[in-house]
Amino acid sequence: MHQDTEPEPGNSTLVEFTLAADPDYGTRLRVTESGFETLDGSREDAAAYRKGNVDGWRQVIGQLVEHVAHVAA
Repeated sequence: MHQDTEPEPGNSTLVEFTLAADPDYGTRLRVTESGFETLDGSREDAAAYRKGNVDGWRQVIGQLVEHVAHVAA
């Protein structure tokens, strides 16, 4: 998928961010990405996109956690 392409069926996924109060942690962030099965290409392509995005979200959320810890300190 190309970053300069307008999202439309076959070339995009849906990313949802949910914030919820958590008595133990303050705020819990949940990131859900769906729609890989609707992407153009093979099942193998969709699985590769999903894996890449899961790895990418882990990295981004890790950076967010570090930032919040730094700001809160």
